Amino acid sequence: MMSTWQGFRFRWLAVLLAIAAAMCSSCGSRQEVDSIQPADGPSASPPTAAEVRTAPHNAATQRETTEPLPDELAVEPVAVETLVAHRDQLDRELWSSEVDAQRHEQVFVQLWDELRGLDDPFEILRAVSFDAIEFSTPLEPIAHELSIRELPLRGQRQRWSHEQWRQFLTTQSAVGYEIRQSEWHHSRFRPATAVASAESIVSFAIDCTRAEPPQRLTLRGNLRVTWQRLDDATGPPRIDSLHVENASVWLRDAPPAFEEIVQVRTNARHRRLMPILVKDLDGNGGSDILLGGLSTIYWNDGKGHFDAQPMAATDIDMFDAAVLANFAGDSHADLLYVGTDRRPMLLIADANGHFTSPPQAACETTFEFPKAFTAGDIDGDGDNDVWIGQYKFPYQQGAMPTPFYNANDGHPAALLRNDGNGQFVDVTAEAGLSAKRTRRTYSASLVDLDDDGALDLLTVNDFCGLDVYRNAGNGTFTDVTDQWLSDRRLFGMAHTIADFDLDGQLDLYAIGMSSTTARRLDALQLGRDDHVDINRERAAMGYGNRLLLKRDMPSLRFTQAEWNDNVARTGWSWGTTAADFDNDGDPDIYIANGHTSGRSAKDYCTRYWCHDVYTGTSTPNAALAQLFDISLQDFRKGEISWNGFEHNVYWLNEANGNFSNVAHLLGVGFEFDSRSVVSDDLDNDGRRDLIVTRFQQAESGSAEYSLHVLSNQLEIPDRHWIGFRLSESVTGRSPLGATVTLLLSDGQQRRQVVVTGDSFSAQHAAVVHFGLGDSDQIRSATIRWPDGKQDVVAEPAI
Repeated sequence: MMSTWQGFRFRWLAVLLAIAAAMCSSCGSRQEVDSIQPADGPSASPPTAAEVRTAPHNAATQRETTEPLPDELAVEPVAVETLVAHRDQLDRELWSSEVDAQRHEQVFVQLWDELRGLDDPFEILRAVSFDAIEFSTPLEPIAHELSIRELPLRGQRQRWSHEQWRQFLTTQSAVGYEIRQSEWHHSRFRPATAVASAESIVSFAIDCTRAEPPQRLTLRGNLRVTWQRLDDATGPPRIDSLHVENASVWLRDAPPAFEEIVQVRTNARHRRLMPILVKDLDGNGGSDILLGGLSTIYWNDGKGHFDAQPMAATDIDMFDAAVLANFAGDSHADLLYVGTDRRPMLLIADANGHFTSPPQAACETTFEFPKAFTAGDIDGDGDNDVWIGQYKFPYQQGAMPTPFYNANDGHPAALLRNDGNGQFVDVTAEAGLSAKRTRRTYSASLVDLDDDGALDLLTVNDFCGLDVYRNAGNGTFTDVTDQWLSDRRLFGMAHTIADFDLDGQLDLYAIGMSSTTARRLDALQLGRDDHVDINRERAAMGYGNRLLLKRDMPSLRFTQAEWNDNVARTGWSWGTTAADFDNDGDPDIYIANGHTSGRSAKDYCTRYWCHDVYTGTSTPNAALAQLFDISLQDFRKGEISWNGFEHNVYWLNEANGNFSNVAHLLGVGFEFDSRSVVSDDLDNDGRRDLIVTRFQQAESGSAEYSLHVLSNQLEIPDRHWIGFRLSESVTGRSPLGATVTLLLSDGQQRRQVVVTGDSFSAQHAAVVHFGLGDSDQIRSATIRWPDGKQDVVAEPAI
């Protein structure tokens, strides 16, 4: 089969695409409907090919110029054929080891693709050709929470022939196991030398189920692959031997812990679901679900039964981010969104929580692609203000974020001050927030990080990472990113705030993207010497998620946890939520994963890290737009993936930095590409449930979405909990930014905060939920409201 790299060498393809780009300015493309909004509003036709959404595994630098290549930013335009030829040359010379790695990786890509097919997975594994496989026998099982057992494969080494391996698989199939899904990632590669065969490290996860007796199983570890030495270095690689390393079997003898109770799909009129906004709008004690993209509210009867009704008298077209808060000063939650004219609009709720009045213009500031809304009272005047961050997509018109690790070249964010009646004024400049307002932002929260009573601003940005601004208390801000954060770098997508180490302080977990390709290139010591900064920042940006623990001695600082590696690598992550799903007293974490899955798991990621990251600047460039059309065409057609088939992650928190991914064991390790995530106790049974959205790319260039509401069915005796639903309609105070602190019977403190703008295109309800484990008594609960007032409840009932 011809490789993608070889395909690039056909000049006729480059010429045809260049002519097509010159003849039409609106070529069809594969894209997420919620990703690019055309000039005439969210419901208009799909974007052009140059506007396709393909990041955040992307970036930019100043130029792609080595000696053979003319500067693409020179006065004389560079032909796209020249750019393609230069990439071919780099593949033959600089990136030859990575091209060889891709050739070997294709063996496992093909295996992964076949395992997702219709044939028997056990038969496919039996057909894998090798001479021998080595592994270690299991040690004694390690007991984990939720009746989960781990069998470390670290005992005596065994060596099986291929026939012994086939017999083992036959036995497992005969006793009722079914292979449900798998992942395979080529993390390291050593090219062949004159004296040694090529060698790879492939990380893998295989998820299995058994119906009777019920059991869910995950086999996870690394394969060290020794490849055969072949005379034909360009032919298909062949495995010599396999060595299973650092592997464990995880088991749970129970059916799935979460049961789907609601599923909603997009339709011909409404192509999007998001934003997903969760709040008790009608005051009946159950959190309702507002689907902005569908212009629909799923009203909760308080017991987890939902009735879908139109959101308003007429359809509301909005971008895929918005916020619910009391903006009009009437103690009801209103909806602020950006409409088709790109201006903020306000839907004011009536006394019953319904939107019966037509939307009204709320501000004159316009937005291109608003992506993050967060609300709170920044200046202590008693009304909720709003920060709106925007996203700008890479590859548009041949422009790329520059530099890829600190890009500040997007659409401008805005801080909007509420003048008290739902009318807003742009005060970004006077608040001191102009310098970095053009970040490419995916999530943001107004939250009191330093416990001084004022809401600070946290933004999570693609092609950059985190920014933090301290509020002086009067609505003016100072950039304290370097002072407060030990490391801010990641392809930022979303965040969640919770006390992960149970020290009474609120910590920060920011999610981004962990890159197998970046790690492999670092191990190969490959990189272009004309862009030293890109090579330097590659490992940090592609590292993955960062869990920053709050410390206040000798001064405030959020320091990356020593055990951060345990929770860093989840794939291409989007939405997240922290919740104590098992009520044991510490917050677990759920993460939505997967960018775009095509027909094959073959990954575009290598092309990005070898070429795109070094290409272009913030300035549009017609030749580069054509180049990207060529480079991205198989991805856009759905032939290959970009971080595809990455399973969602459930980090089970077992204290002291011990987090284990048990998503499949609990039935929530979905293989589909996911986006928004929200947790809430939807049926008021004391167990946090899950809301997850699925994204599915379509051949037409559009996309389909579905919403999955999952009821928590965990049955754990003697687990206690307490929850607080904070409502402006009951107290007359806004709950946004409020903190709830428990004083436990043993003197320890537990704390949670109400925030908006976390996760991805979503909003959690103003509810705090504490799992208490086997503790059945609390000394006190203190609610500190954003206005500084406190309510103390002594010995609350649990």
